[in-house]
Amino acid sequence: MAGIQTDVCLALTALTALDRGHAVYTVVDASAATTKETHDTAVQRLIQAGAIPTNWLAVGSELQRSWTEQRTAPAFAQVIYEQLSSWRHQNALTTNVRANAAK
Repeated sequence: MAGIQTDVCLALTALTALDRGHAVYTVVDASAATTKETHDTAVQRLIQAGAIPTNWLAVGSELQRSWTEQRTAPAFAQVIYEQLSSWRHQNALTTNVRANAAK
């Protein structure tokens, strides 16, 4: 789960879910707070309460499961390409390797 405010929206919802016996995964890079310190403190509080931190790429990858899922793989790849510059560089490298290997 994620929230606009890590220390309010996410924290209250996650703590309630934990209290009711649910497993809670917090998408820490999809939530924010007024300061980095406030965000980090809220994340640490949630971890201490039993929430499991994760990030948007991990969640998306778990939902995608496999690059063989052609119905969703191209759109997910596009999101990754647009949001993560390091993946753009990796894509350029592998594209060049594939092009040279085909020669």
